[in-house]
Amino acid sequence: LEGMISNLLLSDKLSVPYKNLNLSNIKLTTLIDKVLDMFPEERNNIEIINLNQNIILNIDELKFILAIRNLIDNAIKYRSTNNKILLEIFTNNNSINFSVTDYGIGIKKENLKIIINPFIRVDNNVNVNGFGIGLTITNKIIKAHKGRLIIKSEINEGSTFTLELPLKKKG
Repeated sequence: LEGMISNLLLSDKLSVPYKNLNLSNIKLTTLIDKVLDMFPEERNNIEIINLNQNIILNIDELKFILAIRNLIDNAIKYRSTNNKILLEIFTNNNSINFSVTDYGIGIKKENLKIIINPFIRVDNNVNVNGFGIGLTITNKIIKAHKGRLIIKSEINEGSTFTLELPLKKKG
């Protein structure tokens, strides 16, 4: 219920992108700790790879935490029984990427483009609570940060949702 209320309160109008970000510096490890604190029962089921101790991000902390939380929450809902969730954080020259993989039921290719639309739930065969707004909000948050949401999925193998956040150039 708390997650749904947070999503609704932060969603503004679902058809309008976020305009105002409250940017501040936060250490990557602190950000991830805050997200994982939202999942105390699942903490041992979330495997983290490549958590760089020295990265400082300039983001809207509350909104970005919500975006990652939405991806992990979906991974928990759609994973196969007893499978861990993988949170991989990696950088390249221009971005830092947060990938969440669920090893679950997967998403049909024809549904990959529409699942970011509000109130879309593409698999009615799964007994999952929600309203279909989490990915919409996550996409709005990453776009407001000038990044993008990348979705890859294979049926019966799982899905990977990646938030690609541009890194500020030094100098």
